[in-house]
Amino acid sequence: FLVQGTLKSTVVASNTQTKDGPKLMERGDVGWAGEGPGPDFFFYLGERPAAHFGKKHTVFAVVEDDASMRVLERVVRAPSSTPDGPNTMRFINTRPKLTLRLDAASQ
Repeated sequence: FLVQGTLKSTVVASNTQTKDGPKLMERGDVGWAGEGPGPDFFFYLGERPAAHFGKKHTVFAVVEDDASMRVLERVVRAPSSTPDGPNTMRFINTRPKLTLRLDAASQ
């Protein structure tokens, strides 16, 4: 139900105090997961609003096109494992190769 990434910053500290955001996350929202050692971000792919998360994550972007959502769905279905055992975070087995393209309007 989500794809998470890490920014690997050495200058951004984890968030030790959180405040509720204005809304529950919805499918396609991109959230900041700042409570742990991150900083991390994640794409929420659930079909219903993320009531189980509450409002603890800052939503700072939205996936707006179907092609990007299809890529995220492929990542979720990729072969994965749970090195820390059942009911823990899953990691894809092979790091994907990604190519980013900027459209003419953003250059």
